[in-house]
Amino acid sequence: MINTPTPFWRNIARLLRPYRGWVALCAIANLVNVAATAASGLLFGPLIDGALAGRFEESWRWITLYVIAIAPVCALYWLGRWAQTRFVTGAAHDCRLALARHVQRLPIARIERENTGELMARINTGADRLADLLDRTPELYSWPLTFIVGMAAMLYLSWPLTLLALAFAVPATLVAQHVMKPVEALSHKRVERASEATAMVQDALAGVAVVKSFGLKEAMLARLNSIYESIQTLSDAAEKQNIKALVPYLLAQYVPQIVVPLAAGAFAVSGWLSPGGALAVCAVYYMVVGPISGVGYWRMQLSFMRPEIQRAFEVLDMAPEPSGRALTECASTLDVPLAITALQFRYADDREPVLRDVSLQVPAGRTVALVGASGGGKSSVIKLICGFYVPQSGEVRLFGQSLAELDPDNARQMLALVSQDTYLFTGTIAENIGQGRPAASFDDIVAAARAAYADAFIRAQPEGYQTRVGERGVLLSGGQRQRIALARAILKDAPILLLDEPTASLDLESERLIQDALAQFGRGRATLVVAHRLSTIRDADEIVVLDHGCVAERGA
Repeated sequence: MINTPTPFWRNIARLLRPYRGWVALCAIANLVNVAATAASGLLFGPLIDGALAGRFEESWRWITLYVIAIAPVCALYWLGRWAQTRFVTGAAHDCRLALARHVQRLPIARIERENTGELMARINTGADRLADLLDRTPELYSWPLTFIVGMAAMLYLSWPLTLLALAFAVPATLVAQHVMKPVEALSHKRVERASEATAMVQDALAGVAVVKSFGLKEAMLARLNSIYESIQTLSDAAEKQNIKALVPYLLAQYVPQIVVPLAAGAFAVSGWLSPGGALAVCAVYYMVVGPISGVGYWRMQLSFMRPEIQRAFEVLDMAPEPSGRALTECASTLDVPLAITALQFRYADDREPVLRDVSLQVPAGRTVALVGASGGGKSSVIKLICGFYVPQSGEVRLFGQSLAELDPDNARQMLALVSQDTYLFTGTIAENIGQGRPAASFDDIVAAARAAYADAFIRAQPEGYQTRVGERGVLLSGGQRQRIALARAILKDAPILLLDEPTASLDLESERLIQDALAQFGRGRATLVVAHRLSTIRDADEIVVLDHGCVAERGA
């Protein structure tokens, strides 16, 4: 689900709001610079005319005034540039952080439909382009004033020359704008294809063992080459339009630089302008022409930047998990830690329900096992308890409180999950265990590792607890990864323990160690275990058999 998209410039304004003081300071500095530019241009008239007439004392007064004004103007301009750096880097940082935070708040169902490589490309590239865009924003509010002040100065000096400059600049800029219209659409398609390429490269790296073992290298390179060729085609088409538009932009910028000085010289020779007035026209005319051609060039750059920024903003428009109230303290000791009632659930793309009227309770200090054939809905029950998906009907209750009414992050503090697909983050063993409770001390981490029967093998590693595990823990065996994941769950010390096939792919020795650790850790907790192996469920207090999403049997 995607919310109503937030308008592009409203997103920009929202990011700049915390830095509005710096934006205002930058704007003031730019406005002062515009005024100083116009004033210096107008000074040329009396200065030159006084020098030509031999009134050198008058000319020196104008020069002295000009020099005195330069120092504060330069200082304010430097301050404006510093302010610009502050709000550009700050807003780009906030954008990256907001995107990363929002992705973490997205429902699992939404993230599973996205490619992580594409999401990363949206976050990183979008924030980089945003910084480029913000770096040009001061021009947007300085150009209008520059144009107005320049027009006033030019009209004061010579209205015919003002019309002459506009006659060349305006039509050329309008033609360029028309030529640039297809560029944004081409850029948007190019960005989409580039994201596909990023996602594919990430898949190839993550699945390098499969690629090599199945001989898929050439096939993947061929697909990647096809995407790169389409990117090149789109880039070429956009660049052709860019080049077509560049010619009128150059005409708008450079032709007046030739025509206006020649015309000003002719006016001076004919007596319509003084020599100083002619030079003053040459000094300030760019304040009229510059913003016209500048806005056109800025529009050209925006056509390339906006699609990448907009794709990043689209992530912020994705609906997050619904918020709710915090889990309150248990009303009495009779509250069952975990209960599910009449769950009906189907995935978005499934026609048949995965779960049909499933109910069970897991009291404190008891272990309930879910068994059944693959595809029977066992893991779906775990996902619903974790709040990763929302059932179509029925409810999950934690300590007597409906999960649908609770804040998901707060409710998950009551759960410790150990699954078959163990995920370790890039970092050290200690860092991975410590993620169970970020505030835990190193002694707490070691204690949790000992409880998971992991301390011995950890200390045997080259750097002990500071040994790096590699991406997804690839430098460790499956049993070692599973015991680290169990230590992480033990450190969390949650009252509800969820085990989703925790020993399914382990050897007998690793399975025995993990089962012993779970037996110790599960005491006093409500434990729900999904398993196929009899050894995993033989000590369960209740066994619930799921068959095609229905509870088929219950018993010991």
